[in-house]
Amino acid sequence: MILSHRIYTSTLIGISGASVMCAMSFGRVEPAMAMIAGAGAFFAGLPVAGLFGGQGRKSALAAGAGAVMATGLGAILAGVVLALGTGFPGAVAVAPAAVFGAILSKPLAALTWACSMAGVHFLTQLARDEAAF
Repeated sequence: MILSHRIYTSTLIGISGASVMCAMSFGRVEPAMAMIAGAGAFFAGLPVAGLFGGQGRKSALAAGAGAVMATGLGAILAGVVLALGTGFPGAVAVAPAAVFGAILSKPLAALTWACSMAGVHFLTQLARDEAAF
């Protein structure tokens, strides 16, 4: 995957992370938390961006695995930032638990996560098709 496509896909993953953070808060959105979640998701998306955008069933499964990996790593990175900012080192463990807990228990967060990650896969497919053209 060329660097510009990796950054494009990672940016979409970052937008997904910020969107899920907003969905988790049910109307009490903290802009700083959304920015931290988006940045964590962006950097977590860089190594897994190649899993998105392919054709076929195997590619869809790879994108699903990439979505889970990006979510977990993004939450850990956001937890590191929160740990550094608050002085509470437990934030590194609490952040992924909070994200996955919200996705599993709050329908809005689950729907936002699933739709935004499917959108990442679809838009990356479009970008790959355009590049091949």
